[in-house]
This record gives sequence, C-alpha cells and structure tokens, in this order.
Amino acid sequence: MFRDFGRGEVAHGRSLDSLQGIYRLGVRLSWRRMAEIGQEAEIPSSAMYELAESAFEYLDVMVAQSVRGYAEAIARQAGERLRLQRLLVDLLLSEHRSDPSAFLADRAADVGWQLPEKVAVAVLLRPAAEAVAPAVGDEVLFDMEGERPCLVVPDPDAPGRAELLHRALTGWSGAIGPSVPVTEAATSLPVTQADARDARPPAGQG
Repeated sequence: MFRDFGRGEVAHGRSLDSLQGIYRLGVRLSWRRMAEIGQEAEIPSSAMYELAESAFEYLDVMVAQSVRGYAEAIARQAGERLRLQRLLVDLLLSEHRSDPSAFLADRAADVGWQLPEKVAVAVLLRPAAEAVAPAVGDEVLFDMEGERPCLVVPDPDAPGRAELLHRALTGWSGAIGPSVPVTEAATSLPVTQADARDARPPAGQG
C-alpha cells in the first residue's frame, strides 16, 4: 500500500515531501493519543517507551516503502521516455515523401520535446563499450542503442549551445552535421556514420 502511495506521487507530478509530512503528522497525532491512553490506564513508562519506539520504526517502514514505490515509478517513466525518444530520433532521421511536421509534433509531444525550427545531427564514437550516456540535457535527443550513438541537437546555432555540448561530451569524439530544418534532419547526418572518425568533432571535441 505504501509503495502505491509513492507511485501515486509520481503519477501526480509531486515529490515525496508532502507524503512524508503526512506520515510524520499521523504518527505524532497517534502517539499523542496513545500517551493519553497510557496515562489513563497507568501503563508503565518502560512499556510506553517501547510503544513509542515501535511507532517510529513503523514510520521508517512507511517512508522506505513509499520511497521504493516512488523510485520504481520514476524508473519506469524514464525507461518509457527513452523508448519514445529513440522512436522520435528514428522518425526524424527517416526520409519523408510529404511534410511530416504535424506527425513530428505529435511524437515530440509524447516525450515533452518542443519541436524546434532547426536541428543538427551528431554521430558519436564510444570511448568505451560501457560508456555512460553524456549528460546533454533534456533538450537534446539521443539514441545510445546503436553502434554509433546519435544526438539530435535543437537550435544548434543558439547562444551557448556549442559550449553546453562541449562540456557534456568531454571524453567523446565524433562528428556533427550542419544546421537544417527539423523536417530535413536526415540531411544533417555527418558524411556517413562510417566516416564519423574523419569528420569534424561535435562542439570542438576531438
């Protein structure tokens, strides 16, 4: 039940702060009433101390289970967003026979990505097989599943964008294509993926 409470906070877009506050308030009020009953019934102090210890141990259990449920829900959300993000990257890099703007906007909305006017596509080379995905931020789409990880950078000419990528991609190398309309993202693929080693590095990386 308490795990479900934690999952519910994620579903409603809230942190665990309010839920934990409710737990603490409930335990304090319960203990206050138990203390009154203990005095009326003349329960020995030693027994009341044990009861108080049990109440706060139960509080710890409630919080721990809710944190676990919260973490599980966050992980599922993150996994689903990554799956939808990879689908969006595939769609952006596909050839289109007609204007895909409306369809792209719908798929972008699924991952909370604001469809930009222009993008640039970067192809990366893994520094190691177990390399962790670079922290490029939510604005940059990435697909780390393929042999050549791929980034879709929105508004690549925006002020500060190059510096952001430069910091995020420390230790990585690869190539970035030109800035193109988002509906033509496939044309920004740098040279070919096989030639990424010889193309210019993204955001100054080597």
